[in-house]
Amino acid sequence: MKERKDFSIDISHELKSRLTVIRGEIEVALIKKRTRKEYISTLESILEEVEALQAIIENLLVLNRSGSKKKKSPHKPLK
Repeated sequence: MKERKDFSIDISHELKSRLTVIRGEIEVALIKKRTRKEYISTLESILEEVEALQAIIENLLVLNRSGSKKKKSPHKPLK
């Protein structure tokens, strides 16, 4: 049970950290006038963070699917 709680805390931290980076980059981009090249760089950085979030979520879905397959239903299959 402790391992599951630690895992949840780690995942939450990872998701929050990446969202904080995305939000910070957007806020700075909106406040400070930038060149086209700087905007492109900012958007590329945000895209990297979004791709990392997508990978984390996909991995969580895979773990969830594999975990649910391991759990056996207490019910007998219908005949």
